Amino acid sequence: MKTVLEGSTAIVVGAATGLGRQIALVFAEQGAGLVLVDYDESGLKSVAGEVTALGGRAVLVPGDAADPSTSEAAVSRASSEFGGLDILVYNAAISPMTAKAVLATSVEDWKRVYDVNVTGAFMFAKAALPLMVRERSGSVVFTSSTGAVHAPPGLAAYNSSKAAMIALSSSIASDYGEHNVRSNCILPGFMEGTLKDRGAHLTEDDMRRREQLGIASTPLGRLGSYREVANVVLFLASSQASFVSGVALPVDGAAGGRVSSVEKNRFSPAPTNESMSASE
Repeated sequence: MKTVLEGSTAIVVGAATGLGRQIALVFAEQGAGLVLVDYDESGLKSVAGEVTALGGRAVLVPGDAADPSTSEAAVSRASSEFGGLDILVYNAAISPMTAKAVLATSVEDWKRVYDVNVTGAFMFAKAALPLMVRERSGSVVFTSSTGAVHAPPGLAAYNSSKAAMIALSSSIASDYGEHNVRSNCILPGFMEGTLKDRGAHLTEDDMRRREQLGIASTPLGRLGSYREVANVVLFLASSQASFVSGVALPVDGAAGGRVSSVEKNRFSPAPTNESMSASE
């Protein structure tokens, strides 16, 4: 039976852990050749091993998503190794665990969040679009966040950068639709595994309270799984969504605005000196 992405080539940025890893595995299951990008080279090698075990093929581009040479290298490898590029998934981000309110955010932290979350997305799109325009076919998917629309407190740089991603995606959809290039965003809500992946600095009590917050904010009464969100990315990336473009799609169990209201009772913010993640 033909798989959904058979014969396609996809770049997945922020692929070493979490949601990005799951997107890579789902794409491999569906027949895509993969170019995997992340600053975490050992994590990339681990994911590549999983892709190989599924019968897929992945080439690795270790690097900072905010560095223009990384996007250029990824697109070059897609072209040289697979003969082209069909899908770009930009999932790299600075973790919201380190975010703060405006007055507590340094200019340096603000710039770094925008460098990775927005400028990196722009540079990867700028590098990928010529191939897609030439072939008159392509799908771009950005990982935004429900925080872009219903901003929870204390996450100024993160929330605003994720809103900028939606505007960037909409611009790509408007500007390149005539070339049969589509662009969409997903807006994930609370996901299982996120605390484990991002919360090394948290106490067990804080981890428990954050999990309870996520469940209380979600009308479905549970957290989402990486697999559930990755399946939505698969749909948007595939020809099954051939008339879907310019969309910002929440994948949040109907949490929506409830996130902000429940999180008024949020607990201790992340320390200022925590390291920042490069994948969602």
